[in-house]
Amino acid sequence: MASIRIQTQTEPETPPTDKVVIYIDVADGILTSKDSSAVVSKYLLNSPALNAMTFKGVIDCSANPNYPAADAGDTYKVSVAGKIGGASGVNVEAGDILLCIADGTVSGNQATVGMYWSIEQANIDGAVIGPASAVNNRVVFFDGTSGKLIKDSGLTLSGSNSGDQTSIVGITGTKAQFNTACTDGDFLFVGDITQYTDEMVDDRVAALIQNGTGLSWTYVDGSNTLTGNVSLASFSTTNLSEGTNKYYTDGRVDVEIPVAIHAATSKATPVDADELALSDSAASFALKKLTWLNLKATLKTYFDTLYNATQSYTSTDQVITSAGALTLTHGLSNTPQRVSFQLICQTGEFGYTAGDIVNCNDQADEGQDTGMAVIVDATNVLIRYGAKSPVFKGTNFTTGVRVNLTNANWELRAFATRMN
Repeated sequence: MASIRIQTQTEPETPPTDKVVIYIDVADGILTSKDSSAVVSKYLLNSPALNAMTFKGVIDCSANPNYPAADAGDTYKVSVAGKIGGASGVNVEAGDILLCIADGTVSGNQATVGMYWSIEQANIDGAVIGPASAVNNRVVFFDGTSGKLIKDSGLTLSGSNSGDQTSIVGITGTKAQFNTACTDGDFLFVGDITQYTDEMVDDRVAALIQNGTGLSWTYVDGSNTLTGNVSLASFSTTNLSEGTNKYYTDGRVDVEIPVAIHAATSKATPVDADELALSDSAASFALKKLTWLNLKATLKTYFDTLYNATQSYTSTDQVITSAGALTLTHGLSNTPQRVSFQLICQTGEFGYTAGDIVNCNDQADEGQDTGMAVIVDATNVLIRYGAKSPVFKGTNFTTGVRVNLTNANWELRAFATRMN
């Protein structure tokens, strides 16, 4: 008998007229034909031999893996419980079987390829199985003694959890009569347990609570009140033990405060927000606080009555310009009683360096047009520089020789004072 050999290959060229090429397509593994009209046909063979289940191995599902790539009939066994098909996949247990039902299924999660897989549960120990259908609100009964089969009992529940009790076993009369007997102050013995009324509880608690040192109780039966009374008269520091937190006494305070002040950290220069303690004579010598700011203000007011306060003014450094004029507003309450001047070196010369200060007067020199003229009034210090350049003369700090100071190398600073 001749045999036919079908090759696995890519799509072939179109065969001649009335010819057909049969092959297994390498792209999907499916039996395929191509005729002379270039028509390609696919054939899925449903033979049991072709669709037999093939065991591919085990899958650890503890990390929620995706489904593997598979063909129809490929099976896997779950080795560790978890989820298959990603974090949103299906819960599986160890021993469950995963069966692929479609050829060419790619790897993916539950949403993309889950429909191509069947999961057979292996662990059904303890599972309970019921009938195919039941009537709503019926009570469930066990069917047999296995504990795993249930059935519809045919029975329903009615009534509610309260108000259905119409009689009490062992008690003659209705439920309402029994409730009335209980609320009238009678009590019911149930074994060794006594059911008390509110009145009996009040009396019992009042009897149990006893007075103690500094503590007493008053029970008023008519108003059902129990009041505690605390008195410290029986306590003193002589009959109470001390811990690290010591009791207050006048003598102890007299000793501790000076010690604490002496041990405190020193502060050389107080600031306005610092506070001093004082005893207020106008408030029965109550303890008060005084800020350093208020203390200074109070002392100033006091000393101003004893001594003449001095007002002073210092100008900014002024440029020296031959024949130039300056108007300096001093801001004193009236005409200054004394004015003075200094020359401030800006650029070193004649033995002086920048920043050196030289006292000077007006240096008016008859017939030389040097120095300056000064007028003071209640508002200003008025200055007119001499017309000659340089305006001021000085002494060479190195040789002692009289020299002319360069205007640009010096600036003038004015001072004014007044006593109130």
